[in-house]
Amino acid sequence: MTAPTPGRTAGRSGPGLSGGDGGDGGRPTASSVWGPRGGVHGVELDGEWVLYDERTRRLHLLNPSAGVIWACLDGDVPLGELIDELAEVFGVDRLQMGEDVAAALTTMAAEGLVIRCRHPDR
Repeated sequence: MTAPTPGRTAGRSGPGLSGGDGGDGGRPTASSVWGPRGGVHGVELDGEWVLYDERTRRLHLLNPSAGVIWACLDGDVPLGELIDELAEVFGVDRLQMGEDVAAALTTMAAEGLVIRCRHPDR
């Protein structure tokens, strides 16, 4: 799985997940829970996801791996659990998957597509 980011910009930048002590300033952490921001709608077309943001009236094209992550962001599952499941399904190292998910979420959050829903241990 390559580093997934919206708009086909598959870079390998971005930090991995931090431990989730709460002092992360909104960064993706293993215990944080993320979901789509209200008003952002997605549809899968030929293996790629297209997102429409009502607020900005912009379309965002996600590469296939970013689309998988987007489809899993339900606002209920902590990222650590999601990363474990994705690493197992795709047969990749958990640390690498964590870095890829963090990079994708960082980009999606910067574009206003996702929000941190809650912190499960609070």
